[in-house]
Amino acid sequence: VKPSKELLMESLEMRERLANASSPEEIRQLTIETMENKLEAIDSIKQNFNDRKLEDAAQNTIKLKYLEKLTEEIRNR
Repeated sequence: VKPSKELLMESLEMRERLANASSPEEIRQLTIETMENKLEAIDSIKQNFNDRKLEDAAQNTIKLKYLEKLTEEIRNR
């Protein structure tokens, strides 16, 4: 399964925000948004499996993977 174009764009935008963050407050806000998005992705995956929407579950799993990587990049900054 390949990531959707929307997911790729969202991931790029979040990485740009991290690259352009110039204050601890901006990084803190991005951290909070990333954590919220991870929780939403997990909830979506659960619902997708319950609804047997496996393609959607796959996309949300990819999203979660991207968010985990972004979290690691934030920590290393």
